[in-house]
Amino acid sequence: MTQKVKAYSGNLEIIGNGTAHVNSEQPLLLVIGGNLEMEFEFLSDSKDSEFKTSYRVEEGKWIWELTNYNNSLGSGIISPLQVGTLEERKLFVSFFVWTPNEKEGRRIVNYVVYQEKEG
Repeated sequence: MTQKVKAYSGNLEIIGNGTAHVNSEQPLLLVIGGNLEMEFEFLSDSKDSEFKTSYRVEEGKWIWELTNYNNSLGSGIISPLQVGTLEERKLFVSFFVWTPNEKEGRRIVNYVVYQEKEG
């Protein structure tokens, strides 16, 4: 008999998670619920070495602008951040990025997508 496992972080249901190896030519694109697209864009700012996290929405696609995410020990958002709704439930995301080779744009992205618990 196969048991289905559901995972929760507090009152948030984890609906998707994974680890992706990406590079400059192959960025990470998540498709959530079949129609919500989320892309990760890595930027560099030589004038300011601190990492910054911002986003923009273009043609219905949520694009994370991750500036100076170049630490080999990792940088990211660990606490779930609300990004909208999906199926009338609040939608959250968190991610962490390791950069073992900045010159070639190689990164490891760990992501988690959550929805507010039903009920």
